[in-house]
Amino acid sequence: MRVFFLLVTFFIGVSGLSACEKKTPCGNGVIDDGEECDGTQFGDRTCASLGGHGGELVCTPHCRIDRSACAFCGDGVLQPEYGEVVEVNFDEGCSAAGFLGGVSTTTDCRTLSTRHCGDLLLFTSPVSVKSPVITFDEAHQLWMTGVVQGAFPGFENPGCPRIEPLIWEDYVDGETIEVQDWWISPDCDNTFFGQVEATSELEALWQDAEGEPPFAMLDMGDSGWILLHHGADGPDSRFVIDWISKQGVVVHREVVHQDSDRGIPQLVSAGPDEFALVTYTNFDYVALIRRFSVSAPGPGSRIDVESIEYEGDTYRTNSGWNEMIPAAGSAPGVYRILTGLTGPYLGDDIGSKSGFFLITVDFSRPAVTYVVALDPPTRSAISMAPWGEAMDLELAGYSSYDRVLLTHGRLGSSGNYTEDFLITLPETHTPEVMYRMPDGGWLIGGNAYTTELLEPLAASCDARTDPYRWPYWFAWRVNADGTVAGKKYFTAPGMRQYGLYTDPAETSCGVTHHRFLLDGEALLVAGSWDRSTFFCTSEEPVAKYQEEPLHTCGVYMIRLEPEPALP
Repeated sequence: MRVFFLLVTFFIGVSGLSACEKKTPCGNGVIDDGEECDGTQFGDRTCASLGGHGGELVCTPHCRIDRSACAFCGDGVLQPEYGEVVEVNFDEGCSAAGFLGGVSTTTDCRTLSTRHCGDLLLFTSPVSVKSPVITFDEAHQLWMTGVVQGAFPGFENPGCPRIEPLIWEDYVDGETIEVQDWWISPDCDNTFFGQVEATSELEALWQDAEGEPPFAMLDMGDSGWILLHHGADGPDSRFVIDWISKQGVVVHREVVHQDSDRGIPQLVSAGPDEFALVTYTNFDYVALIRRFSVSAPGPGSRIDVESIEYEGDTYRTNSGWNEMIPAAGSAPGVYRILTGLTGPYLGDDIGSKSGFFLITVDFSRPAVTYVVALDPPTRSAISMAPWGEAMDLELAGYSSYDRVLLTHGRLGSSGNYTEDFLITLPETHTPEVMYRMPDGGWLIGGNAYTTELLEPLAASCDARTDPYRWPYWFAWRVNADGTVAGKKYFTAPGMRQYGLYTDPAETSCGVTHHRFLLDGEALLVAGSWDRSTFFCTSEEPVAKYQEEPLHTCGVYMIRLEPEPALP
């Protein structure tokens, strides 16, 4: 079975109560059931009674108490006048203690705890950031592109952030109710590109009003970077490709109209001076490939892979079970695609014919050739790499015996598939990436969704408080013979937001967006979370959430370096 993250609880607000509840008469000047305050009415609550040094409480439009005007230990603002020596923060305390990052906390503002430090970075400035895509350059410096809803230092985003109502529907006690929250207007979305600092800071080299989420980024050495994102006037057909110099200057922008029905559009490099945009479609075309030059930017040339005739049958529609379809550049002008296609319908008892096709596209001819491997041992392609005349393949599939089968093998030029080894993963694990390591082994990454407590963890966040399934990121190290050498996991309360595409966390922050990147012996995972909840611990700086509206966004990055299993 296929495993997805599912949201099964309400969002937890900064006060510990639900941030989104059924409407009450908020604003009538009376504290009703479900309200913490109303207008200027706070009951017997004051900043001091809530643990603050002083200040005045504020009542939000949702009739929730806003303590941002109070001064108290744990608000993320160092206040020596009240005897504070340290404060809760996202980076300084953890990095100073030798960790990648995390949340350094304190209960008395005199000593810091590193309990929630680890291989975790949280990015929250400026105001709201989301949709990260990450890559390394030749010097192993980490770079990120994404969406910002405000402005980085040195850039402008006039009138933003601009707060607007967010109306959505919830299902409570057997009835559908309308809920109003607040979010930052999507008109404020800008695309950014910048360098990731050693702490949780982003140094933006470029910010642009073309604010659609990015898909992919390629490092092209001294030539800079290539950035792919959707255009604003039609997400299914319009793409924007930016040529970015090493100085962060957009030297060329190409708008490309190219259909994309399935999978994530890909940027694929086939040499230091060329790359291709690969998108996958249904029915009349299998895939569309457009080749570009790095040194001579322009519209490029395109080859359309049409339906395939094989043994008298027509194969054209991408199979619904083949969700991860890799493309690889094997030589300048030559690209290879492995895709599952559906053929003719054979009846209710049998279904349709289907098979994997290895398609080679050569722009020098131009020509399209293919080989076929029908009935492969598993169903979803994880990765593909050239290996002489053959192709190294990693395939994953799901059986009815509570397990995931992950196999490595080679697909020859004649279509024969030779299996080297097979790994059995728990049914709760969904592999998404698989990287070849220098010693011939592999690093496997993906998500797991389970009621079990999985260890070891990359960072220690607040413990789960319910018996329901929790989402994890995982990385497994596998030896060249297929034996498992080590594992690493990560989970956090903020990851519970993964779920239905209609919920406000997905609508406002795109919390299902994530990207993987190989980092030596470790796997980096970058994603977004809705800052109406804490990500790692309820001890995170409260004021930083209260000073901003609900449904602002943050970016997290996890480093998973598998550890050998304990005897």
